[in-house]
Amino acid sequence: MLAAAISVYPGGNAIHPQAKGHSFWLNFLCDLTNDVASNGLPNTRSQGWARTGMTALAVALEAFWLLLPTTFPTRIVTGRVIRWSGTICVSALLLVPVVEGPAHKFIVFASVIPGTVAGALGLASLFATPGRRGQGTLAATAFVVSIGDAVLYAQSYRVHPRVIVPELPALQRVALLLMWAWMVTVAVGVLRSRQKE
Repeated sequence: MLAAAISVYPGGNAIHPQAKGHSFWLNFLCDLTNDVASNGLPNTRSQGWARTGMTALAVALEAFWLLLPTTFPTRIVTGRVIRWSGTICVSALLLVPVVEGPAHKFIVFASVIPGTVAGALGLASLFATPGRRGQGTLAATAFVVSIGDAVLYAQSYRVHPRVIVPELPALQRVALLLMWAWMVTVAVGVLRSRQKE
């Protein structure tokens, strides 16, 4: 769905507003969900695909936050906090594609903060669980890149007009790819564990 949105995006990004089409490294995912593309053209063709794709991503992330604590079953309280924080993160994330303007940044941080709590507890628990350090390393990498992206995102709003450096959308993509990798690794690990039972 996101690939379909990318293929029909009219063009432009915060760095090069008149660029043609979508740039994997310079466009934000949210650019795909806006009513108007960065180049000023209507974004109706891309918008529907992008909003559906981001909703699917949020649903997958919710499943991940529910599944992750099963990889360290003895840490019951930690698992509950991860599930609750993850659910709050996803609840806000569902609003990200449909909220534009000044409220958008608040919705983003409403998702980032509980997601950071869930991620930090998850990676710490993976490092503390025998046989899960590889997943913990991947989790730590995703976590560090995501925090770096969040810091750059916050800094972009410190001045008016907003200043977006090319590293910001690029880091967003790297963080997303690392998060997907962590999600898949955990899902595959849980599936293999259940097959051995």
